[in-house]
Amino acid sequence: MSLRTMLKGGLATLPDRELQIFLTVARLGSFTRAAKALAMTQPGVSFRIGQLETHCNSRLFVRDRSCLTLTTAGLMVHEYAER
Repeated sequence: MSLRTMLKGGLATLPDRELQIFLTVARLGSFTRAAKALAMTQPGVSFRIGQLETHCNSRLFVRDRSCLTLTTAGLMVHEYAER
């Protein structure tokens, strides 16, 4: 099974809130800024993204001290979530 097929099938079962959190992190490029925008704590956002990554069985972000970028799987999730 391809990653694209796995993501499409698995993402259909995710609550909208997880996708909203994911999109906010991707748009703002920061867990901290996303937490503020969503009125959540940073650990709460990190936990929800971790759950999403576990569900997708793939890392969705490349985490670096100075930037946060989407992985290939993250780009696929982003494409799905934007629909």
